[in-house]
Amino acid sequence: NYLTIIYEDYSRLCGFYGDAALSVTLQYSVGFFLSAPASCLMYVHLHMFARMRKEIMKSEEMRFYSRRSETLKALANPYRIWMLEKLAEGELCVCEFNKALDLDYSTISRHLSVLRKAGIVEYRKNGKQVYYSLRTPCILGFLSCFDEVIRMNIKQETEYLNSRESV
Repeated sequence: NYLTIIYEDYSRLCGFYGDAALSVTLQYSVGFFLSAPASCLMYVHLHMFARMRKEIMKSEEMRFYSRRSETLKALANPYRIWMLEKLAEGELCVCEFNKALDLDYSTISRHLSVLRKAGIVEYRKNGKQVYYSLRTPCILGFLSCFDEVIRMNIKQETEYLNSRESV
């Protein structure tokens, strides 16, 4: 069960002092409530707190994986991957992407904005021109790893098809 602990400082709210100054409310996901002064907390077993700590760690860990997922989503477009490979050669203006891709400025800017929000590229302005560059050039190594996965998959599929032909 998911367990939430809410600390209530009754000395602040009601002017009480002593053991009753701190109360703990345990709320289970099924809606069960248990309130007790802090001195009665011996009733609560330590493994419940260990489970809570584990749940908190899971949520923090999931936030990390969620951020990874968001970054991968930024790469999930062939135009954006192409843009990254062009930025590996150096800083480029949005107008240069426009000439090469035959896309309108707003579409190119939207793609670059997605990459910027993911922390992959950065930009600078020079008058009305906006120039982009790779913020994290190591992303190219990451893309090379994807290339290797694709090569291995093609090789495996080819071997499979060749084995089917000989049958």
